[in-house]
Amino acid sequence: METVASLLSSRRQRRFSATRLRYLYADLLEQLDTSPDTLEPRQVPHAFIRTHASIWFYWKSYAAFAHQRDDDGRHQDVDSAPSQKQHALAVAFRLLAATRSADKEGANGGARIMRDDAMVTALAHARHREARVTELVRQIGEVLVNAEQPALTSNRLRSDEVFEYFCEKAMLTLLVDIVKETPQTGTSRTASPEQCLHGVVWSPLVKAQVLHTVSLLVSGVRDPSALYFILSQNCINELIACILPLQQWTDPALEIMLPLYVGFIKTLSLQLSGSPPQLFPFFAVHEPANNHVYFPLFTATLDTATSTYAQSNAYVHFTCLNLIVDLMQIQFAPIREWIRGAEREQGLLARHLATLLRRRSRRIANLATGPVVDGVRSNAIVGQLNGLHEEIDALNDVFFCGIQELNVRLCEELLQTVVSVLLSGLLPSRERKFLMVGILDADVIPEKEALAQVSVFVLAKLFQRLEYAPLVRMLAVALLHPQSAPLWTTTQPQATRSPDYIFTSALNSIVAGKMDNDMDNPYRSNVFQALRGEFGLWRVPTAAMLLEAVLESPALDADAYRMLTLLSLTPNAAQTTFIPTVFETSLESVLLQHHTALSPVCTIALECVTSLALQVLYISSINTEKIKSPHVLPVASLLWNALLTTKKLFYQRTLESQQLFGVSDLFVDLIESIVQGRYQRLTMSTRHGIPPVCRFHAYQLGQHGCTAYATTAETIIRKLRGATSNDMEVARFNALMAIHFRAVCRVTERFWMVLEQTRNSSVSSPPQLCRRRSPVDPMARTDPADELGHIFGALRERSPIGTDLDLRGRMTFRCTASDDGTNSGSSAAFAEPNETKPTSMDELILVLDPMDVYVTRPRTKAESLRGIVLCALPLLNVIAAAGDGAWLHVAVRHENVPRLIQNGNLTLCFESPGACLIVVQYLDRCRQILRRELLDQITQLFVAHNVAVIKEECSSNAIITASGSSSSDRERHRDSKLQP
Repeated sequence: METVASLLSSRRQRRFSATRLRYLYADLLEQLDTSPDTLEPRQVPHAFIRTHASIWFYWKSYAAFAHQRDDDGRHQDVDSAPSQKQHALAVAFRLLAATRSADKEGANGGARIMRDDAMVTALAHARHREARVTELVRQIGEVLVNAEQPALTSNRLRSDEVFEYFCEKAMLTLLVDIVKETPQTGTSRTASPEQCLHGVVWSPLVKAQVLHTVSLLVSGVRDPSALYFILSQNCINELIACILPLQQWTDPALEIMLPLYVGFIKTLSLQLSGSPPQLFPFFAVHEPANNHVYFPLFTATLDTATSTYAQSNAYVHFTCLNLIVDLMQIQFAPIREWIRGAEREQGLLARHLATLLRRRSRRIANLATGPVVDGVRSNAIVGQLNGLHEEIDALNDVFFCGIQELNVRLCEELLQTVVSVLLSGLLPSRERKFLMVGILDADVIPEKEALAQVSVFVLAKLFQRLEYAPLVRMLAVALLHPQSAPLWTTTQPQATRSPDYIFTSALNSIVAGKMDNDMDNPYRSNVFQALRGEFGLWRVPTAAMLLEAVLESPALDADAYRMLTLLSLTPNAAQTTFIPTVFETSLESVLLQHHTALSPVCTIALECVTSLALQVLYISSINTEKIKSPHVLPVASLLWNALLTTKKLFYQRTLESQQLFGVSDLFVDLIESIVQGRYQRLTMSTRHGIPPVCRFHAYQLGQHGCTAYATTAETIIRKLRGATSNDMEVARFNALMAIHFRAVCRVTERFWMVLEQTRNSSVSSPPQLCRRRSPVDPMARTDPADELGHIFGALRERSPIGTDLDLRGRMTFRCTASDDGTNSGSSAAFAEPNETKPTSMDELILVLDPMDVYVTRPRTKAESLRGIVLCALPLLNVIAAAGDGAWLHVAVRHENVPRLIQNGNLTLCFESPGACLIVVQYLDRCRQILRRELLDQITQLFVAHNVAVIKEECSSNAIITASGSSSSDRERHRDSKLQP
């Protein structure tokens, strides 16, 4: 083993030694030594040959052998003059070059010369040299990075022979010259004759390999002194700057070079951000002529991010934006001072971010134009929304850097080029013949309607996701302040405002009360008109999203709401005057409308409006500290009465639809499906006195309000068509809205009760609002299912599989399992691992309770009073039952159970056909009694709950009881009322 290890070590030392670096360097010079006029190899000076005699002759012989081998494989039948060969070789190098040229940009793109045999030979020769240079540059970097380095000297300078030879021959300068080489350059920056390489403009592969090699060299440096030496030659800054502008390179060249160039910039940024501040002078270029300091790393990253090609490549674009943010977050005074004074870079970055948002909103508007139902466009809009979120997050990252000058410039740019465009899209067109657009599936959304809808939606996104408080406040003033109209509709004299910050200064004047005008804000009134449904229900959800985002924004408080005249908040209990705002009356009017439109748009609109009403009730209740009973507030009373009236309206319609032919027989099933769909099982952690991992059914209003629809395209383009209007669908819509408003009213009553108890007990901290970025109370907009909800939705917890069930006092029937079922279910459903699946020979017991159906196995053959539960399902899940001799077939809505339920069919075999007939009759009778009892209790499902019931449900014990952990006495008392 020691011999093998020593052999591998010696091979590694030879592979990454200084001798091999000399060989590679000599070969690279041979490949690069090309005359600019004849493109023939030039003679290397004799001084260099004498210094490297052995190396030179070795590599000359190797190169001659390689050229001979290459020439043997080419066609030699073309007798061309030397001048023609030189011309062909020059054209070949121009075709392979990374820069643009007439040979590649012409009409035929070099296709005609590719048919020439001399050109084929020249291209093969050029590609051979290109590949050789690329491989040599890669091997040089491999030797530099992996060379054996001895212990650092006292001055912490890398002292190995490889690095010393690399620095002695100025190889970094040579590599940089390869990348810098363009057709316009005529002389080399270096004076050494062996490094003159102005005959060939190298291809993208060569330049990309140089960028990769230099990036590995910079990232692989392990001591600061060596890094200082590499950066001190200013080669790195020249390498950064020579790639720009990107317009000089061809598109295929950019595809190869730009990702590696971005990786190179990323490596330098990491070195700068993770190093001591002494590295910044190496990245700064000072020009004494104009006494200006340049920061090529920042400028090149910004120019790359704002280029056309970078915006078509998501990796390059967002990597550059992240690097810009990383550079601006470096807490080093000279860097931050340079960024504060870089007006050109600040303006370019601000314009770029604003342009991204403007283009994104326009793309969404273009996708929204057309049929109101389109799955392909809906999926495309979801992708655009994800891009919009990323761009707003990029804005937050830039604002978070804390460059005040940049933040002010960015706010002004957004106001001028984004917000003004969005606000102009809100104004209604002169001819509005399509007020009810979006209600029918066959509707077509016109361009102006789509632009108006998307403008409101994007503004809502800005309020939801922007975290820079000054900009959010300016947006709120520009959109909702009653006197901000002249800011966007008129032009004041240039002398009265700053030419650079027009909108920012004007908004400050509006807030300070210095803007005198009598003109109402048309955008504010347009938003309220959309909320009232004057432009159709299709515009209601986005308007509700916008206003709820304004109310939920942490940058706005009660004083801001009063300034914007959004809410008529009473500062103290002594104030008795109450004048509702336009916003409050608009919200009341849309709730009190006679909602008869049956469509997904109407459902989304009502859910978004109720979500907004809840937010208004919460804010109004919390901001009246001296009133202990918040329900007596005028604004609370206004909206509370509207909610109760709407709930009563849908409740009456639900009862009326119960009497319709074709609906009455399925009415209980309809209510059950709605309750099951809305009241989902939740798992809560240890909060509010609830034990750990407590599971219960609840209606989460946040999943059906503005916050939920803000992440989908349903408010812009629907993905699926709605159901055909008929009696059953009308009944479903009315029952769904009745259940929804029932949950809204219960949540509001619970919130007021908790707030009143808090104020009566002199506790200073009121219940928290349901804000997106603040600690959220999980019960704030959650309605736990009560006893009626569990009954109507079949949500009551039953004895789980494997439970030892007491069969005394229950209606039981002995049976056996079907022997033709497939074992598609999992045996893990049984609690006891030793239990086997039921077979046709096993004796089972069918248990029929007033509300549940159980299939059990006796614990022992001698004991029939207790059984192990094999299957448990609600009686409401039974669709129908039929007998076939001694066999019972029951159609159920339940998951598969091995040997019992397969594909919704429960099959059991009884002792005789008479016993099977008795089971069928008893099962039908239980179902009829249960449905009759539920129909009698339907009126109790929608009535208002008193305070005592709400207090009981708010306690932790009530929540646990509602989850199915109630006492057996209470279950027996309830079941006894339903006995047949």
